[in-house]
Amino acid sequence: MRDNLYYGLKHRPVTVAEAVEGTVPDIEYRRSEAAITANSPYDITAEWEDFTVAGADDPEGLEEEAIARLSVVGLDDDIYRMGLQSRLDGGEALADRMLELRAAIAARVQSEPKLQDLVELWDIDAFNRSASLAENLLFGLTADPSVPIDQIP
Repeated sequence: MRDNLYYGLKHRPVTVAEAVEGTVPDIEYRRSEAAITANSPYDITAEWEDFTVAGADDPEGLEEEAIARLSVVGLDDDIYRMGLQSRLDGGEALADRMLELRAAIAARVQSEPKLQDLVELWDIDAFNRSASLAENLLFGLTADPSVPIDQIP
């Protein structure tokens, strides 16, 4: 989604590959190969998003501008929902990191009373008000997003 949203900002690289020791021949080789094969000579590893065109100075500012503009056209809720419904496939390392983050978030929520009404922590002995009855009974969702929760039985 991000690539599609920012595609209009990618006309040509806005940074130039730095000549680090041992890389200049590689850069020259790629440029000559591009010329021989009639391909673009631009560096695909360079930064291509022109933040200034979007009224931003850096990636964080670009994200803020994107969120503001999505809100103007009424797509902010749809994009947010798509993000919540997407699945990550990062393997065991990502799963371990997510569990670490979950524990850190739980510790922060428990230490700050003002957050306790905003975040509902997972508790096996409690009904999660943010989940459906089926999700509470199963403690999760199906691995296959095409299978509706009511079809699991």
